[in-house]
Amino acid sequence: MQTHHRLIALGGTYNLRDLGGYTTVDGGMTRWRSILPSGALHGLSKADIDILMGHGLTTVIDLRNAAEIAAEANPFSAWPGVHYVNISLFSALAPVEMMADASTDFDMGSVTAVRSTVARRQSPES
Repeated sequence: MQTHHRLIALGGTYNLRDLGGYTTVDGGMTRWRSILPSGALHGLSKADIDILMGHGLTTVIDLRNAAEIAAEANPFSAWPGVHYVNISLFSALAPVEMMADASTDFDMGSVTAVRSTVARRQSPES
């Protein structure tokens, strides 16, 4: 049996963790190296990116809004072999000052649409 570590230490980001190994409601287990939430991916070095690619990274879902992405671009937005998806999930939680410049309104219905949006963008027809 292969042993995995929950935290993946990289120099350019923080709190990169693996959500594998948790027991599911039906008694199964979440798959290791499938969901790796983190923050501040803009700080990744080439060596950090190589490590993630070595773990089999194929998709990056960036939950930031357009202003955040413009200030600090995600290195995977144009990385070969990585499917990059931006879904501005928390725009409605931003301070009022930030929202004054927002180009789109946030609708809680969009939260429930995340799964279908990602699936649509990952489909071979896209």
